[in-house]
Amino acid sequence: MHGHLRRRLEAVRPPWPDLAVALLLSALTLWLTLRHGQDATAATPYLGEPSGPRSRPPVQQPGGSGQDPVGVAAWSLLVTLPLAWRRRSPLIVFTVQFLASLAVAGAGTWATFLALLIGAYSLAAGGRRPLVSIGVLLAAATVAALSFSEVTPPIPGWAGAFAILTPIALFGTTIRATRARATAAAERAEALRYGQEAATRAAVA
Repeated sequence: MHGHLRRRLEAVRPPWPDLAVALLLSALTLWLTLRHGQDATAATPYLGEPSGPRSRPPVQQPGGSGQDPVGVAAWSLLVTLPLAWRRRSPLIVFTVQFLASLAVAGAGTWATFLALLIGAYSLAAGGRRPLVSIGVLLAAATVAALSFSEVTPPIPGWAGAFAILTPIALFGTTIRATRARATAAAERAEALRYGQEAATRAAVA
């Protein structure tokens, strides 16, 4: 019984790198949300401006549209903390993240936006059913595009180069890793074929 319970605990225990990322982003989210709850220029919102007339001023702070900073912080933790299980249940993690992001619309920070991007990547890369994963991501993008006029936070000028080059580097690294795996698989298949031929020749001899 103890062994069964231990196996179940190990099955739900998050990998420590993912747990570390989730805790780091959670701490940053709490700091940004609570510390700048009354500062109209400190927070960088995403999903911040509902679609509609452009004359409406954008929300610029947590709680700025009548939301309590403490409540916003609580919802924001549902965007960051689930990342601890992003490899085990990427679909559930992203779904929870996206719904929580809608709940804090207008009060999200760059930390919660980054957490949502990581969740989307985890679903695309690790979802058990690729078609379902793509469908969920497209549905989320459609909801965000139809509901809000701004879905990405503005970034400082110095971060522009990182925002452009980092995705390119990640994409290139992914392609390289895919090619390396394909090459290794081909080499293993060739080695296996050669071994089988050598065994056949030895048997004939």
